[in-house]
Amino acid sequence: MVAVSSRAAGAVASAYVRRPGHRLACFFRRAFSDSGDVPPPLARVALAQVRSTTNKTENMAAVSNCAALASAGGASFLCLPECFAFMGQSAKETVEEAEDIFPSRAPDGAPRTGIIDALRSVAFEHNLWISAGGMHERTACGEEKVFNTHFVLRPDGSLAGLYRKVNLYDVSIPHRGIDLRESATTVPGSLGTVLVRDTPLGTVGLTISNDVRFSEMYSALADAGADCVLVP
Repeated sequence: MVAVSSRAAGAVASAYVRRPGHRLACFFRRAFSDSGDVPPPLARVALAQVRSTTNKTENMAAVSNCAALASAGGASFLCLPECFAFMGQSAKETVEEAEDIFPSRAPDGAPRTGIIDALRSVAFEHNLWISAGGMHERTACGEEKVFNTHFVLRPDGSLAGLYRKVNLYDVSIPHRGIDLRESATTVPGSLGTVLVRDTPLGTVGLTISNDVRFSEMYSALADAGADCVLVP
């Protein structure tokens, strides 16, 4: 149902998604059925693979390069991975480097700049829809924790939709010395379906990573009208 092109430009791979309005049989409970209408042109999607570090400037330069390659290759939608802009080396660093999603101002009244502002410029410059697969968003709950937030920007840089990860990744395997606790630094988002409508891919559902283990979430997105679901 999804055909991936063997032609890749740098870190960007191209993918073609079946037309909006027809669900993918392999992903949703309801089977795909062709209405017989003449299909519109297929949408070209670029998938960016970046190796994020603690250097936001270098990370965003890599994202910008992927966007340029995607645009040059004819893509209208660019998907970025989770933690595309920053990968902390400690929980403390992750919390300290979290940023606001919504516009805010510094104490002197000047507009703050950061990841989302840089990404808005990238979307506008390259005329792309961008799925920002997950960044650490500052919370206002008084806790020293963050949200893991997936958002989508329109080509004009405006915010089309936002989802805060609900199903955090906590795992303990004592005999292997593994103890990972995303909940130690992250606040879960509110339950509910988040859809972004009128994209080149039709209606898109937003999720993140570990959410994929919870099938009821995807059933709810399909029932709400999602044509496809992004799982960075």
